[in-house]
Amino acid sequence: MKFKIKKRLIFLLLFTLTVYCCIYLVSNYQFVNESVSGIKVELNSEALDKGIPLLYTNRNNEAIIDLQKPYRFQKINDSVIVLNGLEEIGISKFRVYFEYQGNNFRLKKLTLFSKNLSKEITLNSIKAYEGIKKQDNLFFDVKSKNAFIEYPYILINKVPYLKIILGISFFVFMLNLILQKTEILDLLFKIRKKDILFSIFLFSIFLFAPLYNIALIIALIFYIRYFDWKLFKKNNINFLFVILFLVYLLNNIFINSNAVNEFSTVERLVPFVLIPVLMASVKFDNALYYLMLSALSIAFVLVATSLLDFIILGRNEYFSFKEFSNNYHPVYLSYLFFLVICFLQQYYYGKEKYFLQAIFFVFLVFLGSKLVLLVALPLYLLFFFRIKRNPIVYIILGLIILSSIFLFKPLQNRFSDILNFNDLSILKETKIHDSNDLRINGLTLRLILWKETIASMDGLDEFIFGNGVSKFKSKDLMIRLTKLGLIHHNGLNPHNQYIDTFWRTGFIGLLILLLIFINTLMISIKNKDKLLLIFTLFLMFSLVTESVFGRVRGVYFITTVLLILTNTNFHYEYKKQYSKRLI
Repeated sequence: MKFKIKKRLIFLLLFTLTVYCCIYLVSNYQFVNESVSGIKVELNSEALDKGIPLLYTNRNNEAIIDLQKPYRFQKINDSVIVLNGLEEIGISKFRVYFEYQGNNFRLKKLTLFSKNLSKEITLNSIKAYEGIKKQDNLFFDVKSKNAFIEYPYILINKVPYLKIILGISFFVFMLNLILQKTEILDLLFKIRKKDILFSIFLFSIFLFAPLYNIALIIALIFYIRYFDWKLFKKNNINFLFVILFLVYLLNNIFINSNAVNEFSTVERLVPFVLIPVLMASVKFDNALYYLMLSALSIAFVLVATSLLDFIILGRNEYFSFKEFSNNYHPVYLSYLFFLVICFLQQYYYGKEKYFLQAIFFVFLVFLGSKLVLLVALPLYLLFFFRIKRNPIVYIILGLIILSSIFLFKPLQNRFSDILNFNDLSILKETKIHDSNDLRINGLTLRLILWKETIASMDGLDEFIFGNGVSKFKSKDLMIRLTKLGLIHHNGLNPHNQYIDTFWRTGFIGLLILLLIFINTLMISIKNKDKLLLIFTLFLMFSLVTESVFGRVRGVYFITTVLLILTNTNFHYEYKKQYSKRLI
């Protein structure tokens, strides 16, 4: 009976994935019978009086729009602009940029044309935009410099139907093989009814934005009656998360005198209180398993869509970074995937363990987070630190994995961007004249952000209590970046959680954040828990380049994982049993 149920579940999963692939094709691609040679834009005269927009596009089906090469429209009359000569570029994506701000602009019509092509689109059909506030009747406001609207479809001239069918069939076959031959779905048949809501909450964290909020609220309503105060106070980290939230809250009330009513940042951090309460209300041995299932589900959906892009457009860039993880922040998703690798290493004893881990390492390569890859491999090798038999084998294995990672061309390009030390010269400049300066890369941009963030703090009070939590105080950094010349980057946060916390809440908030990690390290050493030790070190390094608490998903993930790994009600009984199964 169990075997039949498993086969039906696998069939349902594969069928759902196939339907999703079909929906993805219809909603993301648009067939045109020949290459686009020109674009005509009709705006109201008030919009064109302020200036003529620019066009940025990709070339020959490249995954990324080239922001270094603008194309200028020609003005035909007071409301029509046209751009010709695009047939040689081979565009499949494009954006129309507005370099001026204003209200009540109207996009009457946007027409793609060539010799035998005339395709019209309106503002209402455009779903991808930034710095644009859409109104009714095709009117819109430009709220920031360099705001843009992006054509919502990828243009293609030929649809390789046979390749698409073969590609989806092969992918579904391989996924079916993995699900049939491994035991990763087996725990689903052992879940207790009272654990279902908590499992849904864990599974939802990396799904859609409203879903994890709803799942947390429903889980709290159901489990709060089981809240165990003794269990809560047994773990200091529960208190530290609550204290960190209170530091942000009090900072917002007393430091931001002009922004008492602006609580958006504090609202984002409410899970610091709610999740510890939930964790002290649940006893559940298999919590990390559902995070693994969530990771698998997301990963195979991303692989399926990237495979379709690759088949149609023939560019392997669609397996890299934001093009691979187009609906998720790739760095945050990397944290989840590395957690799964560590989870499999410590708790999965089946013969497929290293095969599953290799799959997730491939996903890490696709996600392309440079720091995650540099930190993940040496930390993963710590699992084998005490192995006395043939340690050289594991060193060679690590070197092979590391070298194979850099054979992936898109990843090579991402690392090459930060390896030119001449780019560091931009750090000495007091005025950057071109916001698209090629010396601005992932490393130099972060160094500038860190320097300007600290420079925006003034006086002992701000170093102790912070510069302010709300968006109102974030304008201080925006002003400094604008004066420096980083117009295209002036809305960024510090991209370093330690600096971000220190900037907003001062030494007090930074101390609480550090105490959370110090406590988790102490617990890992006391309990000889390698998973907790390695993943805590991983997070500590990773937060150097990301302001993780700047997104709700980051707050959920960090809080949930650390509390699962440190609260005794989530300890795995099968640690002592050396089972060949997940439990």
